Amino acid sequence: MLIGLLAKTAILITEYAIERRRKGMGIVESAYSAAQVRLRPILMTVLTMIFGMLPLMFSSGAGANGNSSLGTGVVGGMQSERWLCSSWYLCSTSSLNTCRRKSANRWRKKQMYKCFWRKRKVKLNVNVNK
Repeated sequence: MLIGLLAKTAILITEYAIERRRKGMGIVESAYSAAQVRLRPILMTVLTMIFGMLPLMFSSGAGANGNSSLGTGVVGGMQSERWLCSSWYLCSTSSLNTCRRKSANRWRKKQMYKCFWRKRKVKLNVNVNK
């Protein structure tokens, strides 16, 4: 349940950021904009899940130990998910894109070196988003 909700929120933010990138925004700006716009639906989902699990957390009676531990685990997981989706996403998006650009540039330089070594001119069609 927790992993499904985390994946859903990450997919929503990523799709929105990709949509913004296609419209011409920068990497950091699109990630920040996606996190801002999708914050309300994410918070609504997280708070609904947390408030729904509060009766399980504070249950008493027969089988209360299992219900209490389930509720505590879900509430803690949802709180950590909220933190991950809001702050970690921005950092990981920009750093992964930087690594992707650097590796594409290394590959392009390597291909240019091979072409120079063979004494041939080969036009490289490598499209790297900046």
